[in-house]
Amino acid sequence: MHVTDESSIPDHCMVYALSDPHDSSFRGKCHHIHEENCLGCDDLTSEIYEFVEQASFLLKDDRDEAVYLTQHSKDMIQAWRAPQLHTVRQDQSRLEIL
Repeated sequence: MHVTDESSIPDHCMVYALSDPHDSSFRGKCHHIHEENCLGCDDLTSEIYEFVEQASFLLKDDRDEAVYLTQHSKDMIQAWRAPQLHTVRQDQSRLEIL
């Protein structure tokens, strides 16, 4: 993962991404604005959606299922990022201690 302690891309800023939006005790303060998007991450999603849009389906139900699976897969990738961020942060802490 291409994440750092401070990034203007919300998903790539560990302080922002690992902060709890509901509990201020578990929220870090960023000294920058999160106003950018990652072209690599956005391109991947766009390419998948574009492929599904251009594909030909025999039935409308097949097309609807492909769109649903695409959206579901995107959601699962987003959910997978959180544990990956925790792993990166834990590895950094482990190396600092060693």
